[in-house]
Amino acid sequence: MSSINQYELLKTNGSWKDRLKYVLSLTDKNDIEKHLKESSISSYDDFKMLSFLSLSIKNEKNLFDMFKNNSLPTKQRATASQRWIQLQKDPKQIHNFIVESINDKNLPRYLKHQILKDLHRIDCLKKSSSFFYDLACHLTESNNHEQYNIDAYLLPFCKYDQIIDLLSRWSLKRFEQIDLTSAFYCKLIRYQPLIIIHLMKADLNEYKNDYEKFSNYFNKKYKTFDLIAKKEPKELLNLTIEYLNQLEKHKRFLPYFIHCNDTYFFEKCPEEMIQIITIIASNQPGQMKYTSSWNNEGYDFSSLQIPRSFSIENYVRLFLALYDTCRWSSNYTIGIFQYILQSPEQPLTLNRLKKQKKWLIDIVVEKHIGKELFLRKLLKEGNKDTLQLFQMYPDFTTPLSIHILSQSERDIAVDDKERLSFLRYQLMTQETFDKFLSLFKKTGSDVNQRVINYQLLLECAISTNEQYVKIVLEWIEKRFTNEQLNVIESFLSKLTSYSMRFNLEYLSNNINSIQTIIDIAINHLQQSSYTLQIIVNYGMFLLRSVEQHPNKQRKEIIQQFAKKIIKQ
Repeated sequence: MSSINQYELLKTNGSWKDRLKYVLSLTDKNDIEKHLKESSISSYDDFKMLSFLSLSIKNEKNLFDMFKNNSLPTKQRATASQRWIQLQKDPKQIHNFIVESINDKNLPRYLKHQILKDLHRIDCLKKSSSFFYDLACHLTESNNHEQYNIDAYLLPFCKYDQIIDLLSRWSLKRFEQIDLTSAFYCKLIRYQPLIIIHLMKADLNEYKNDYEKFSNYFNKKYKTFDLIAKKEPKELLNLTIEYLNQLEKHKRFLPYFIHCNDTYFFEKCPEEMIQIITIIASNQPGQMKYTSSWNNEGYDFSSLQIPRSFSIENYVRLFLALYDTCRWSSNYTIGIFQYILQSPEQPLTLNRLKKQKKWLIDIVVEKHIGKELFLRKLLKEGNKDTLQLFQMYPDFTTPLSIHILSQSERDIAVDDKERLSFLRYQLMTQETFDKFLSLFKKTGSDVNQRVINYQLLLECAISTNEQYVKIVLEWIEKRFTNEQLNVIESFLSKLTSYSMRFNLEYLSNNINSIQTIIDIAINHLQQSSYTLQIIVNYGMFLLRSVEQHPNKQRKEIIQQFAKKIIKQ
């Protein structure tokens, strides 16, 4: 069977890939090449086969002839031109071909687009330092830079200084001259975000004498900034710093694109973010605002979402920037901690707890402020929210809790339920424990309050030490033998929300108590699938949390316990 007949048979019995494999495997390809030339005019499949074959055997003439063949569909001619360019080794020859093609008035517009479209993928052109620049200059002598997307397909692949020169030739001096729906804009964002920043600086220089336009400039660029941030976060923040410093002091708000992505920027550019926070916090101590496209007056915000990677040194620098440089030290010291410590919903890991203690207690409080002065500020500025903020530091929360309770008692009668909420933030001693038990008896008739009481008691113990955690769990374990199931379920469901110090440090020595409480829940007369789901959820939580535990022995104990309760 001839090669042509075999090829035609494969059209019926095989796939396009089968035909391609067959054609490329032929030792003598002359007959099939001749056949494909004849049939390619009427068959798109055969045209594709011929172009692949020509590329494979490096037959430039075939490809060039197909490109020049006016009887072929434009799409097929475009494919031929692209493959002809792929075979070229001399950038000058490609340059001449493109100039001739683009300036050919008889060539379809689509074909010109396709010729320019993928030049940046050609190996020999990637190595050239001036090809794209020279071609852009040559083509725009007789064509507008927007025609055939010349600007989009060529300029982004030039060097920085070449791009600046081309923009000048095309009278593009500012970012707002660029059509945001154009391919040129998309290519600049993708390949040359620094050029976008350069053009934005020109915008800002243009608007210096028009304060309204200048002050609102960042509000209207959210999408562009969001895209640039993924490519050049540092340079973008440097532009922001330059911009904010030129605003009137009362107009220095955090741009919306930073407010929405502050965790990302704190991670990528901590130094620049600290500078920006310093600028926006200098206007009015105790307050920071962000702005948006729909409100130029600014919105208050109350926390900074700081990533895990933020170093101890950067925490200290951020604190001191607000405390000293922005002069928040007089009346807003606690406000600084509120901005920095507003933790995410998930409990802090052991490493983050250690890091927090290092910068907050050992460096900021002990070295920079002084413990006595800090406690005075705490009593002066602190409130109920501050108790939650410093919940893991009973040395701070104990005097504040007593102070706030004392103030409350002067104003109104404080009931036992509220006393319990204050007692939770005091350092647990035998006296504190006895007070808890006394208030338990007074409030224990209310089942909903009992749910809260158990949580408060355990939280107080966790923030104190492991010894009291053990005492409290053993006491709760005994109480639960005669407790309602919904109270026990609430207690178990809350275990995932406690400090990781409990679940990863204290738990391994208190597994028997937790296991007993779980057994009580499982054996309860009212036990349901909901009860079992709570237990399984806790087991899964432990397996996830313990994965990176630094202590292998504790890790193994917790893993075994978690697997056991999941299987129950």
